[in-house]
Amino acid sequence: VEMSERFAYYGISSNLITYLTGTLHLSNASAAENANLWAGVGWMLPLLGAFVADAWLGRYRTIIFSSLIYVL
Repeated sequence: VEMSERFAYYGISSNLITYLTGTLHLSNASAAENANLWAGVGWMLPLLGAFVADAWLGRYRTIIFSSLIYVL
């Protein structure tokens, strides 16, 4: 799952500004802002997963649930 997630993350991030400026016709500044926001959220989501794992679900159930969400 981790390898697939890394391939998807870096594949999207390498083409995101081109897509935002070309297909969605955003300015370069707006596209860079959105790409940075996307990257920041992607790097901060593990903190949310850690909180959920520690507070409610536990380590293994969190891994199973997040993997199921990822597959869907």
